[in-house]
Amino acid sequence: KSLNAQQRRWLKRRQAIEPTIGHTKHDHRMDKCWLKGSEGDALHAVLCAAGFNIRWLLRALRRQLQAG
Repeated sequence: KSLNAQQRRWLKRRQAIEPTIGHTKHDHRMDKCWLKGSEGDALHAVLCAAGFNIRWLLRALRRQLQAG
């Protein structure tokens, strides 16, 4: 009851995406971030997203090459 409307929306959004984050971390061996500080956390998130996108792109290319 202490949350305002914007905070409730943010919390719902976070709860909706949390399972995706957990599965992605588990499936792609994205364990604890060993980089220091808030800059390290931000860099780790960007690198994880880049790795996820590269794997997705490689799978798409493989499917396209097999079909053609």
